[in-house]
Amino acid sequence: ALATLKVLNPDLIQMLCSVWLEKSEGFNKQELSNTLWALATLRVQSPELVQMLSSECLRKVEGFNAQDLANTMWALATLEVQNPDLVEMMCSKSLAKIKEFTFPAARMVIGALAT
Repeated sequence: ALATLKVLNPDLIQMLCSVWLEKSEGFNKQELSNTLWALATLRVQSPELVQMLSSECLRKVEGFNAQDLANTMWALATLEVQNPDLVEMMCSKSLAKIKEFTFPAARMVIGALAT
């Protein structure tokens, strides 16, 4: 909600990052995607959390739908995450689900790959 509202409250964000770090292994695919999207939208620098979320995405990418893939790829690019294995896996999954992508989701993926 903070990202959608474009509200930057550093104390609240830091507290949420701490909580998310403890619970991220239990996140489902949409929670992973949405959390990365929110961090990227707010330009939150939390390398440990982003690494943990990225690792979870790699483990759970099989269940991602087209929107999850697009949001996650955009977030990874925006956060400048260097994880070639994850990007390669997400590209592979995107190819397999290419007919499910809406135009905006496809645009997000192209933008992420161009970054």
